[in-house]
Amino acid sequence: MLSAVHSVVLESYVKEFQFQVLNSILYTNSKLRKIGFKADDLCSFCKAEPETLYHLCFYQCSYAKRFWSEFQGYWHQISNQQVHLSLQDVLFGILSKPCPLLNLLNYFIIIGKLFIWDCRRCQIRPKIQGFRTKITITEEMESKIKKKDYFKEK
Repeated sequence: MLSAVHSVVLESYVKEFQFQVLNSILYTNSKLRKIGFKADDLCSFCKAEPETLYHLCFYQCSYAKRFWSEFQGYWHQISNQQVHLSLQDVLFGILSKPCPLLNLLNYFIIIGKLFIWDCRRCQIRPKIQGFRTKITITEEMESKIKKKDYFKEK
């Protein structure tokens, strides 16, 4: 996926974030507690379990689960394509499933993970409305995505 990230993402900070995700080097509450920086390691969102990278961003936290479920609905709304994301899809991107607009979907997945991380940093719960604002998809862009004439796979 690292080489796929370079073809999907232009922003260097997004590439760096994906590198940190893949190498599990983001400072979650569990890591911060281990080094004595935080008193507890509970999830910033649900406060029910230790905050590991997998818990926070990838389907274990109830708020992350809700976000990814809403994400799938949003993707269907703008692309008219059903997608069912697995833990592996969220972590690495969609690698083997045939999917029109695959590069755009993988970009959105990476931005979704970054959005969850930013919500954690700002201490707000991740919701699809905030994600939509982050990527600022306009109605014009949404119609081009639906027509599949803007993001053709090479």
